[in-house]
Amino acid sequence: MSKFKKKNNIRNKKGNLTVDFLFGITIVFACMAVFFTITFSLSVIEIAQYISYASARTYTAAHISPEIQKERAFAKYSQLMNTGIFKTLLKESDWFSLEYIDARDFRSETEVVTEARDLFVGVELKFTASMMDMSLPLVGDSSENDGFSSKVSSYLGREPSALECTEYYYNRAAMITALGYQIPNGADDVKLVVDNGC
Repeated sequence: MSKFKKKNNIRNKKGNLTVDFLFGITIVFACMAVFFTITFSLSVIEIAQYISYASARTYTAAHISPEIQKERAFAKYSQLMNTGIFKTLLKESDWFSLEYIDARDFRSETEVVTEARDLFVGVELKFTASMMDMSLPLVGDSSENDGFSSKVSSYLGREPSALECTEYYYNRAAMITALGYQIPNGADDVKLVVDNGC
């Protein structure tokens, strides 16, 4: 008889299926949570894009001065943020937030290729999805980060204000007079006509 006993392989495999199932269901639920978070965040970003567009559209319209145009853009943002589902999702929720950055010319912050064509005048908002700060088993922990955030922008341009048109007119009139041009005979006067800002 041999001193060494023959090694017995473990033949009892009861419970292996349970372990596989628990591992698999954990992965499935983690993936479902990630996909739900991403799709829901993308849906809310579309709402944020609408608020950005509506604010930029209000900023675009001519008014008395550029300052009033900026005030009206912020007023539109505030009005939408205090309305129904927008207020619930983006103001009172711990999952998402939307902050107003500014309404102005953002060309200094972007790479302008052609000055005449590349117009970055409009409204920028900061969208933050705190919902994406999650700790999931086997996927990872993102709770140490500040969350996913992105700028949501709408660049629609801006019509000149009445104040800017008046200043432009008087600067041009002074230049024309300096060149020695006269008002034609029979004309009463050269007048400024303001229509929708200019």
